[in-house]
Amino acid sequence: MPDPAGTAPPHATASPWLKLLAEGAPLAALEECRHRLVAAQEPETHPAVEAEARRALHVHALLEARTRQAAETAVLNDLARRLAALHAPQDVLDEVAAQARRLLGTDLSYIMLAQDDAALRIEVVDGSIGSALRGVELARGVGLGGLVVRTGQPHWCADYLHDDHLTHAATVDAAAAGEQLRGILGVPLRVGEETIGVLLVAQRVPRTWTDHQTTLLTALAAHAALALHNAELFDRHQRTTAELRRRAEADRRAVALHQRLTHIVLGGAGLHAVTDALRDALGAGITVLDAHDTALLTGATERAPEALATALAADAGPPASCFTGPADRATRLRDTPDGHWALAPVVVADEYAGCVVARRHQPFDANTVRSLETGTTVIGLVLASERAASEAERRVRGEYLTALLDGTTDDAVLLRRARSGGIDPAAVRAVLVLDGPQAGPAAARAARHHQGWSVEYGGLGAAAQFGGGALVAVEEFGVV
Repeated sequence: MPDPAGTAPPHATASPWLKLLAEGAPLAALEECRHRLVAAQEPETHPAVEAEARRALHVHALLEARTRQAAETAVLNDLARRLAALHAPQDVLDEVAAQARRLLGTDLSYIMLAQDDAALRIEVVDGSIGSALRGVELARGVGLGGLVVRTGQPHWCADYLHDDHLTHAATVDAAAAGEQLRGILGVPLRVGEETIGVLLVAQRVPRTWTDHQTTLLTALAAHAALALHNAELFDRHQRTTAELRRRAEADRRAVALHQRLTHIVLGGAGLHAVTDALRDALGAGITVLDAHDTALLTGATERAPEALATALAADAGPPASCFTGPADRATRLRDTPDGHWALAPVVVADEYAGCVVARRHQPFDANTVRSLETGTTVIGLVLASERAASEAERRVRGEYLTALLDGTTDDAVLLRRARSGGIDPAAVRAVLVLDGPQAGPAAARAARHHQGWSVEYGGLGAAAQFGGGALVAVEEFGVV
């Protein structure tokens, strides 16, 4: 029969607990139920009520822990997905630092990464009140982070600046004091067997850290290390791919330039065609100087060759003096307010024959320097070819003029020599014969001045002119 006082027997007290637990009631509701049942029961039933209450509170704590673990697992899984989508290492670091601080509810979080020189460097900080921590470097074994790297295990301290078990450094302690760091927890960032850094969270008040918090941060660090490793691999792959594409494009341009220059040489085109090809390939203005620093072709600058050499040469001398020997014939680079410059010597038969000056807005790299040097080689061939053709023409015309003055050569031979030298005898309007120590050079000057040609014959100097008009005032040369 029911109790006349309306109280339920002890075994009936389990029902409210089950209902409350099933509904996910908060801890306060369970405490209120305990007080209500104790007040409604006889004193001799209180131990049973308290026992039921303790069991209910224990179950409630277990349910809360599992709910919290499920939520943390969901957060970690979500974080892992988001980290996997990040391809830039810096983005990964920023996200991990922000999530570590949020997940553990701390004032601050930061990440140290191992450097090539075995030091640790703080790469990112979340929640800082200044910039004292970012960029701080410390040796392995120094500070809490150094201890984590040295041991490969998580470590924490309740009050960093007053922890005598840690190895302190003045710079690190100054940064920690600037951020008012007290309680710190650090866990390793590991990839395989290698510790690549440390993930740390900190409070600005003394704090002890639980095993659960350590486990949670360690789980986050595992995701972070993998994401960071993958991001670095992706970044390295992207940079390698970009470099391969750049090299492939450079090779393509080099092949195109080589083919174009080959076509120019085989086609017998001159200096302008070569410099046009270089200009197009390099995106640069091109100036060609001869062995005496006289401009053969100007396109890189309006300056006189001497002023150009003074601005560009390492020793402030003209190119003809800069490239004096084989050891001095490497291409020279110089950056000025006018642009980026390159001076490449032109060598013909192991002799300095001139210089190619190139100016562009972008710096010269190894590929563009190689293309410039290829062009200078072809320019050397063109100059050598022109020199040989000029020498052959001069020799043939000299032989014709010698035969013409000799008076013993028949007309058929004269005509044959004239034709081989590209000479039209009917076009010769004047022949000047000079005598004296300077007859040869004087005849050469006269020929150059009047677009003719000259030859030395029997100790005399002779010059011939095509076209009408007087050749030169004979008084200047002492005509015989």
